[in-house]
Amino acid sequence: MQYLTRSIAVIAVAMVLASAAVVGAEPDVTVDTVVNRYITALGGREAIEQLQTRECTGRVTSDLTARQPAIYDSHTFRIRARATHEYLWDDLKDGPGRTSGFDGTQGWTQTECGLRPDDKVGTGKIEWLANPQNALRIKEYFPGLTFAGTDWADGRECYVLAPADRKPLYYSLYFDIETGLLVWFGDRWVVTDYREVDGVLFPHKIVAGRKGGSTTYVFESVRHNAELPDSLFKMP
Repeated sequence: MQYLTRSIAVIAVAMVLASAAVVGAEPDVTVDTVVNRYITALGGREAIEQLQTRECTGRVTSDLTARQPAIYDSHTFRIRARATHEYLWDDLKDGPGRTSGFDGTQGWTQTECGLRPDDKVGTGKIEWLANPQNALRIKEYFPGLTFAGTDWADGRECYVLAPADRKPLYYSLYFDIETGLLVWFGDRWVVTDYREVDGVLFPHKIVAGRKGGSTTYVFESVRHNAELPDSLFKMP
């Protein structure tokens, strides 16, 4: 029900943008206002600028209860990312898994079916969140952000930013007015459990809902500034 409510709310934001009549917008709030509050909430620009790489490990759990029989999978993962947009995901599981990478120019995916270029890797939600300087580079990942007024998420009033070239339904960003932190991403991603690591807050739980199920990322370890060579991210 909460995902349906969020979907309706985001569709409303999209309709507002299309009509160029932003309902609930505050004239003294801009994209830069919201982004700067987010930077401050995470720990401040100076602390974020100190982070050049990020390596995370954790567990991802996916279910698709609408299927009969229901599909369920849970395994560990590792993400390595650099502030300059390079990104690598590794499934750490017995049996067939997935490795996806982005070298700053080209995305790719390798599975049991083989290796292929993949232009969806490198610019998505999880890639941006994994970037150690994500708050400073938000406009690089989501060009043309506009302030789309206010909305409510889980009982918290939020400022909403919507990108120009992506569907607001999936890519609007919801920042808690009270804390300044990102709490919703599109209609179905819930970002929560912020903890301080090296002076910067990082969300240790992300729940990505979808029709018929969900995927939950729980981060168990996060470390920064390990050496990550260029070769790590290049397509094999």
